Amino acid sequence: MIKQDTIDKVLDAANIVDVVSDFVTLKRAGANFKGLCPFHKEKDPSFSVSPSKNLCKCFSCGEGGSPVNFIMKHECLTFPEAIKYLGKKYGIEVDERPPTEEEQKEYLLRESMWIANDIISKAYQKQLLANEKAREYAYNRWGKEYCIMAGIGYCPLDARLVDSLGIDAKVAEALHLKNTAGYDFFNGRITIPIRDRQNRTIGFTARLLDKPKKTSNGKPPSKYFNPSENLIYNKSVS
Repeated sequence: MIKQDTIDKVLDAANIVDVVSDFVTLKRAGANFKGLCPFHKEKDPSFSVSPSKNLCKCFSCGEGGSPVNFIMKHECLTFPEAIKYLGKKYGIEVDERPPTEEEQKEYLLRESMWIANDIISKAYQKQLLANEKAREYAYNRWGKEYCIMAGIGYCPLDARLVDSLGIDAKVAEALHLKNTAGYDFFNGRITIPIRDRQNRTIGFTARLLDKPKKTSNGKPPSKYFNPSENLIYNKSVS
């Protein structure tokens, strides 16, 4: 197990343009850089690299992420192996130690929560593309390219996507993905994923899209939702 402070040092040092440039010829395109995607064959560059976000994204095949995500995918490495790779690149010594039983259990739970958030985030992104009203709102407000890069999505009214995707009930409860009526928590809202520096989805903010409707308590639903704190999301550090 690699110490968190060592991981933080590597993530702080890793620059997405620097890392991707080792494998892809990049050219400046406004505030970003573009090049041919290294994950599929293409003639016209659709692979975008954002220095300000420290992220990359192919607008054709969808691959991308943080520097560590890019190295994991491109070099077929595990997360610890990618940290070691980047540590060597930036001259940071990376030591490992065996995890305790408690640390291993907590990590497995965290991993289940990251995976669940990623699954539901991708489902909401598909719903955004399928819903004309939601898609037009998002594209007009943020632009198509940003929506794709940021993973903007939409949770339809009275949706039960969490159940249909087979997300474990305990994990869904820990992440507050469902409301008391059993519907998806972000019912009828545009969803904006919050990611950590390793590009893992740790929560969502959301904005009500449809006109407010009366709830069981007689009050209209909140216009904005922010994520509740849990094992993978802490407001003070996110």
